[in-house]
Amino acid sequence: MKLKTYLEEQGISTYSFAKMCGVAQSVAYRWASEETRPDWSNIPAIQKATNNKVTAMDFVPEDVE
Repeated sequence: MKLKTYLEEQGISTYSFAKMCGVAQSVAYRWASEETRPDWSNIPAIQKATNNKVTAMDFVPEDVE
């Protein structure tokens, strides 16, 4: 599941999500809007904050096989 979709479905703001992950709100916004991908070191926090609904594979571009 894409992060933006998850946040919208759960009614979670990027500010709240950023606090859960220990990053700045601007960083969480860029992840959700797919401007940037999180560092691998952030993936465990993202998975924990989303109850494993968003995983590392959700940040891999679709055209990569």
